[in-house]
Amino acid sequence: MRRSVYFISIVMLSLIFTGCSGNSNVKENANTPSTLINSEKTNSQGQDPQSTKEETAITGNITWKAQYEPIGMFAVNMVLSQSTDQGKTWTIVTSSDQEGSTIPGGAESFTFTDANTGWIVTNAPAEGKVEAYKSIDGGKSWFDLNLPVPGELKSSNIKAVPPYFLNKDICVMMTTQTDESAESSKSLFYVSMDGGVEWIPIFNQREGTVKSLHWSRDENNNYSFFMGKEKWEFTGSQWLRNSK
Repeated sequence: MRRSVYFISIVMLSLIFTGCSGNSNVKENANTPSTLINSEKTNSQGQDPQSTKEETAITGNITWKAQYEPIGMFAVNMVLSQSTDQGKTWTIVTSSDQEGSTIPGGAESFTFTDANTGWIVTNAPAEGKVEAYKSIDGGKSWFDLNLPVPGELKSSNIKAVPPYFLNKDICVMMTTQTDESAESSKSLFYVSMDGGVEWIPIFNQREGTVKSLHWSRDENNNYSFFMGKEKWEFTGSQWLRNSK
């Protein structure tokens, strides 16, 4: 009888411990991030301006990655890295906290068009100035484009969007005035016909043409750009491409 009781007790204790162990595993797995979660995409879509974010750009066999960490009012620490093996390993190109860094303060977005040429725009307010910068050495150093600004906008805070290339030579850089309402702001964008070396300001024009590029603006202030049978639209936040 004693042996039977002892045996039953052992079995019950074994079941209890097995059950606890199984619950523990379930709980641990539930708290473990899924490998399918893309943290880079999640961060880049964050709406909180004080949260960290990441952006990537691909040119040929190079993947570029920018990590932005807010450190104060319109102050951001940016780390720029590159990968030549599709993101398996990364090499830091430069960062804001490196001595002698030329990354502009308040860096907000970037793009690269080849292994050497990159662009950065910032969110730092600056009256009568377009905060757009360029690199020609693979992101190691950056210089101010010093884009010309019409006299009517000398007291306006102007925010740029990274240049969008319609082909290897023709590109467009859109801007907005952050201190004006949509109704009172005046349109300003820049066109380059030589891959972003020289820029032509287009100020408050509803329709026009520069060489092979034609544009028009609708009643909602959305722009359409045309070259031959190709059409691009800028909706204020993104570019869309389609054929006429």
